[in-house]
Amino acid sequence: MSNWIIAAATVINVIVYFLLWRESRRQNAVTRASLELTRNAFLESLKPVLSVSVERCEYFGDKVQEFSGEIVIDNCGGATAVEVNIWLRFNAGTLPEAAENIASIAIHPHIPYRASFTFPMGPQVLKLAHSKGNPLGMRADGSYKGIDGRIYTYSELRYYDTKLHRFVPIHTG
Repeated sequence: MSNWIIAAATVINVIVYFLLWRESRRQNAVTRASLELTRNAFLESLKPVLSVSVERCEYFGDKVQEFSGEIVIDNCGGATAVEVNIWLRFNAGTLPEAAENIASIAIHPHIPYRASFTFPMGPQVLKLAHSKGNPLGMRADGSYKGIDGRIYTYSELRYYDTKLHRFVPIHTG
C-alpha cells in the first residue's frame, strides 16, 4: 500500500512540475514580448527626426544674377542621424533645375548642419518666380539611419515666399 502512495505522490509531483514548467514558459513568452515592446518604445523615443529649411535667401541681380541662401538641416530627435543623404532641387517655370546634394553626413541632435548654395538666375526668372501660381519651389528628398539601423525617409515640398524671403512649406487643403 505504501508503494502505491509513493507512486501516486510521484505522479502528482510530475504533473505539478509539468504545469509549473508550462506556466513558466508562458510567463517567459509574455516577458519577452514586454521587453520587445519596451525596447521598441525606447528606440522610437530616440529616433532622429530631420527638418530641412532654406534661410537667408537673397537675389543678386546687378552683375552676377544669382540666387543664394543657406540650407539648414536640423535633427529635432533624440539620437544622431547617420548616413544622411538629402537631395534638394530648386525650380520655377523656365529656370533650369538647380540641385544641391548633401551626402553621407551625420547630424547630431539640436546641432544644425548648414550649407550655402548659389545658382544663376536671370531677372526674368526672378519675375516669373514672383508671379502668382508659379513660385520658386524647392523639393527635398532623402534618407537617413537611426541608431538602431532603421532607415527613415524625408520628402518635402516648399515654395519661396517673397515677403518672408525664405522657403515655406506648401499647405494643402
